[in-house]
Amino acid sequence: MAIVRAQPDHHPVKVAAPSSASSSADSDTEAGRTAAALPPSDQAPIPLQTSVQIDDKPAIPLPGWKRWFTLFSICVAVFPSNFNNTCIMSAVPEVSADLQTGEHVVVAANAGMFGAMALCVFVWMPLGVLLGRRTAVLVANAVVCACSLISALAPNVVVFTAFWLISGLTTPFLLVAGQTILSDIFEPTTRGFATGLILGMSTIAKAIGPLSGALIVTVTSWRVIFGASALVSFTALVLCFFFVPSATGHGPRKHPSEIQAQPTARRGPLEILLMFNPVAVFRPMKDPRVVLTHLSCGLASFNLYSLLSSIRSSVAPRFNLTTPVSSGLFYLAPGIGFLVGNLLGGRLSDYTVRKWIVKRGGMRLPSDRLRSCLPATLLLAPAGTLAFGWSVQERAGGMALPIVATFFQGIGLMDAFNGLNTYAAEVVPESRNAIISSKYLLQYTFAAAGVGISPLLLQNVGVGFTFTLTAAAAMIGGILIALLVVSGSGNGVALPRFKTNCGSKENGSRS
Repeated sequence: MAIVRAQPDHHPVKVAAPSSASSSADSDTEAGRTAAALPPSDQAPIPLQTSVQIDDKPAIPLPGWKRWFTLFSICVAVFPSNFNNTCIMSAVPEVSADLQTGEHVVVAANAGMFGAMALCVFVWMPLGVLLGRRTAVLVANAVVCACSLISALAPNVVVFTAFWLISGLTTPFLLVAGQTILSDIFEPTTRGFATGLILGMSTIAKAIGPLSGALIVTVTSWRVIFGASALVSFTALVLCFFFVPSATGHGPRKHPSEIQAQPTARRGPLEILLMFNPVAVFRPMKDPRVVLTHLSCGLASFNLYSLLSSIRSSVAPRFNLTTPVSSGLFYLAPGIGFLVGNLLGGRLSDYTVRKWIVKRGGMRLPSDRLRSCLPATLLLAPAGTLAFGWSVQERAGGMALPIVATFFQGIGLMDAFNGLNTYAAEVVPESRNAIISSKYLLQYTFAAAGVGISPLLLQNVGVGFTFTLTAAAAMIGGILIALLVVSGSGNGVALPRFKTNCGSKENGSRS
């Protein structure tokens, strides 16, 4: 166990159990160690539930102004990640007519986007190691810009779908890299707010996408959607070029074995091929904390995408909404809730961390920030989901009740995502790249399930029972978060102990 105690001069002192493992300094190489240089699997297991995280100094010290410009650059970069596929929800007839294909083909292509986003981790995690994090971020922005532009100019559905899927395969990497960058430049007591901003930008894109798509196809061509996305990605490319730092040479001291590691340029073909081994993505899931975090994120994502994919089909018949714009207006309520939830959730998360540091006399646990998620996941999100579903089903509360319900549902979901995403970046910092990547694999898999299942449920069991199921998913996620909090606090509830590589180095974290 490692403990941090705050001294009178406010400089934390680390007291760590002897360990042969050292801390990771460079996020550019952490995923490579996961993929190609893993320690022996017969290492002694450690008690996962009582480890204390020591990560209180940023690995890359930057001036305050540059940190916020870096944050702004990442926020711009992640915006296209969910904008295109939600915009198309309101433009399917126009896209299919222009490309001379059936609407079901465009819908299937949109569903394929989620599959491509889930597979992103298998391609871009090793590429991030080979290229280096900063270079990979620049290349990813360039790929998204080029693919969006080609999709906007596509002469047929084959070209359109192919480059749209390549874009989907790339955009989640910007979220993963963005969160690892924030973990390197922000202290834990402000990290939650910064994470909330980039997640807020991503989720706002989901919420305003359908309305934006409806407005665009009403006044101009659907191709403007992808042209605008290309412009945003190009802007992000320029901003990231100037403001995203390189991790090389700026982190804390490296272990001698890392300093003598083989340079990326000298890797052999077999070593490069082994870096694409998908087993490396699943290896962090040996840690039960990682599994519970991923499942909680997945269940929240199932709730979120079940709502976004069902609003038009459930609300339009109830209120006789016949145009894309009128139906798209209903997406504003959860969208505003997403923004409020991210901003408030980030501040509340950071406040909770500071409060518990004081309560323990200077000791910080990674699970402290998850305490702020519990009211949102156990009460706010499930209650908002149930109120929306049954108010539409029973035609109660007019138009106001569903709007208010989705607003509070959005707040609850984003509060949960904020704490979980920040916790995922902190729980095992030397493996954060692999952990965040595998999290998005599960998260988008659950999202695809929500998009695919909810329309079928609406047709067979009705709106009320459909959203009862999604509310139950959110509540189960809250129970898993509560388990993480209780087990992490050392109050007698212990998670199972595994032999795990991703947790074996935790006692050597930065201080």
